[in-house]
Amino acid sequence: MTGGFDGFADAPECRFTINQQSHGVAASSRVAARGDEQRQFVIHHLTKSSTRDYLEISASAFAKEPSRSAALLALEIARAAGVTVYLDLDFRADQWHDPRAYGVTVRGVLGSVDVAIGTEEEVNAAMLKHASDITISHSQITAPEIRGDTNANVAALLEKLPPRAALVVKRGARGSSVYVKNAGRLEVIDAAGFPVEVLSILGAGDAFAAGLIYARAQGWDWRKSARMGNACGAIVVTRIGCADFTPRLEEAMKFIASHGGF
Repeated sequence: MTGGFDGFADAPECRFTINQQSHGVAASSRVAARGDEQRQFVIHHLTKSSTRDYLEISASAFAKEPSRSAALLALEIARAAGVTVYLDLDFRADQWHDPRAYGVTVRGVLGSVDVAIGTEEEVNAAMLKHASDITISHSQITAPEIRGDTNANVAALLEKLPPRAALVVKRGARGSSVYVKNAGRLEVIDAAGFPVEVLSILGAGDAFAAGLIYARAQGWDWRKSARMGNACGAIVVTRIGCADFTPRLEEAMKFIASHGGF
């Protein structure tokens, strides 16, 4: 999808509007910023006319109302329209009244998701049984240490996903792994990472998802798509910033070529 940002003329408390259009899928989303720090996300329209159309939802949207209902509605509409749904397992412990509520919620929506994307820590968070298994150091909410049996938790989440769905696990410098369910069989595809000096991890997950989803929308296979995601994430972590440093296509392709290609 492509997105445009326009200021609200009729609502001075709002920051921007997001209008999205992609191959017949049209979505207009409104994000409001008010004094109480609440956010409002409104889906106006969603239709489908191409198999390349998709919707990506962040699991953080389920943490509180009104974003929870808006995200669930978007998910419902997308499924009815046959749109491919990506779920970013984005976990931020401070957004949930109890961190275990995150896992309960994620497990409840996985049956309506085509592709789930998350770090090893987020996989563990999705199957969290004890809040004491989370350690957050130096206020790094986006980079917690979450203890758990990652392999067992991957298997458990795959059980929740529909047939032919995929789980993409981000492994930092080690790259990423894609677990693809296919007619009762499980295919595991590993994509190597890129050796870079990490300055900041902020925005890396968003960049990874952007690269992966772009690649899949072009019809690329899972290994090449995950490699593209790895590259976009690797570029972002070399800069002090956030998702606004997500590379454009030309930059990502040059970066990949300079590191041995796909």
